[in-house]
Amino acid sequence: MDSFGEGVIRRTILQGYQDKEYFTIDKLHKKLQDDKNFPKLSKTTLYRIMKRQLKFKFLKFHDKPIPFERNDISAARHKYLRAVRKYRHEDYKVNRICYDLMGKIMIISTIQLFCF
Repeated sequence: MDSFGEGVIRRTILQGYQDKEYFTIDKLHKKLQDDKNFPKLSKTTLYRIMKRQLKFKFLKFHDKPIPFERNDISAARHKYLRAVRKYRHEDYKVNRICYDLMGKIMIISTIQLFCF
């Protein structure tokens, strides 16, 4: 599965969280198959992609297995979004933030590159 397909799966699940709709594998598979741009997958393949590539875990919610993101992935996303908000508040024009191998933050801006 390419990154586009992974993004579609992740966005569909996260949009469901916002709409207070919790997908089982069956409901998610049906919703994704209704999208003409999404490749045809079996339910088993979708489950494997979610477990292995997207790192979702399945928890029982009202006796149904519902996909949830792992805590470390969710925490990393929140850390990233807090850093973007902080640097935009400091008037940097942030396109994206990268972490180099030493853990230093690199802000890639539309104007110039800042390293801290």
